[in-house]
Amino acid sequence: MTSDIIIRPLTEADLPAAAELEACCFSDPWTRKGLRDTFREECACFLAAECGGVLCGYLNAIWVLDELNLNRICVHPDYRRRKIAEKLLETLKVFCRGRGITRIFLEVRESNLPAQALYRASGFAGLGKRPRFYQNPAEDAVLMGLKL
Repeated sequence: MTSDIIIRPLTEADLPAAAELEACCFSDPWTRKGLRDTFREECACFLAAECGGVLCGYLNAIWVLDELNLNRICVHPDYRRRKIAEKLLETLKVFCRGRGITRIFLEVRESNLPAQALYRASGFAGLGKRPRFYQNPAEDAVLMGLKL
């Protein structure tokens, strides 16, 4: 069921839970300080996915002029396959359109085929690679973009 998922702006009070999601979902998680510092940027967009009062997913992005870079999107493993990431991406697109943002970019691990499939299903296309972009473990990134 996806009806119990609420997508809303992430608040500063949510940052500890977002840091826990980072640690659960990524081999190179952002720190609480990194999340807080980015959250406080004027050009930051943070969205929360909440299920039954629990932060089950989130995304963070930064924009400059009419371009946005999606830094992170993650969903707790216990809540996957419920279309939460898709809802976060759709809400991000609405956010972008409301601010005149016309292009979204992101990097994704070359080995993360499920995420690449998610992005393609949301309209993103591959634009190239960034060699050795990721650490822990070292890996190339696939650069993807979406024109709104």
